[in-house]
Amino acid sequence: MASTRIIKSSFDTLSPCTFAQVMEKDQTMDQAAKNYITRVNGAKQNGFEGIGFFAAAVVAGNLAGLPEKQLYGLGAGYLVSRVLYTAHYIVNTNPKLAVLRSLLWQAGVWQVIALYALSAIN
Repeated sequence: MASTRIIKSSFDTLSPCTFAQVMEKDQTMDQAAKNYITRVNGAKQNGFEGIGFFAAAVVAGNLAGLPEKQLYGLGAGYLVSRVLYTAHYIVNTNPKLAVLRSLLWQAGVWQVIALYALSAIN
């Protein structure tokens, strides 16, 4: 695990948010490790961007009194799609399979839209 040692030596625990910039300048880290870290960071950032959308939909569903089966089913569907999306985002390096990541993302978004729509109808 040479790349793990390189990553540990490049990571500043006092300033973790600068890791991406430090990593780009690091000449000792191979490009595959840099690409992997970039994908992990992108997946993490995307998760943060979408969590508010999901949380608000769950609150709306609760306030609207959606049946538990609908609320839990759509919530679980969203979470499963997000786990699969994140895993695919991190491990996929094949451009031909990149469309699967978009489909997984859309599956999660449609679950949230369904929560909003059912909340509005209810």
